[in-house]
Amino acid sequence: MQDIGGLNHDQFIDSCLLAGSDLCDTFPPLDINFTFKNALDLMKAHRTVDAIVAHFKENAAVKKSDYLEKYRKAKSAIRYHIILNDEGKVEPMHLSEAPKDIHVFIGERLPDEVYFYLSRGVMGPQVLDMLILQKIVEDPPLDNGDGDDYRKFLEGLQGIRTQSLALLSQPLHRFWSARTIDVIYWYDETKPRRLAPKDLLPTPYDTIMNWNVKEADFSTLLSASKVCIPIEFISPRCLFLIVWCITQLCSNCFSHSWLSYKDDRT
Repeated sequence: MQDIGGLNHDQFIDSCLLAGSDLCDTFPPLDINFTFKNALDLMKAHRTVDAIVAHFKENAAVKKSDYLEKYRKAKSAIRYHIILNDEGKVEPMHLSEAPKDIHVFIGERLPDEVYFYLSRGVMGPQVLDMLILQKIVEDPPLDNGDGDDYRKFLEGLQGIRTQSLALLSQPLHRFWSARTIDVIYWYDETKPRRLAPKDLLPTPYDTIMNWNVKEADFSTLLSASKVCIPIEFISPRCLFLIVWCITQLCSNCFSHSWLSYKDDRT
């Protein structure tokens, strides 16, 4: 820290936030001829972000950006970020100091099971990001995406994405399950396509709840599919979800003889 002007750890984090990240946009005056050194120099000169913003209070871009509010939310999101403790409980870092309105800068809480499955690699973050942000932004590929084939491929993902979102959101609180997601394509930004998982009938979630999958058969399938998650870490409901996904994506790759329905049992 001495090599960068004697800044302490907290001031270095502030310098990083001034430089810009997913949590907070770059401080507007730094956008011109940006270098990280300029962010460090600002922090050395003024020592706090509040003092920096006050120094540029007449700057039109700073006024328009409401930068100080965005910075404070980003700084709080870093200090009170969500962790999974040794007991498997999901909670904010520095829990005893965390404010009561943490949802304002962290977002609404998801069930602990979702965080657990995410931590074990049973599910990835992509579908969660779609649900939380309520949008998917499709940027052009390296060849600029002028051809129709790639565009048709992307639009063909609408059904799969809707099913994936339905699998995740339908068992959750209505706050999540009633959400819609806009897909924004670079070639038609003014007309986003809307995904509405709540309108998908019959729902994938309801379908798999009628299945009777024997654990012994599923263990064999799980081993063959190279999934590295120990089966004891996966709940019966999550097993059903994985089976459903495999049958949807690989329906022609194996026999369904091991699958029966609860309604068929005597």
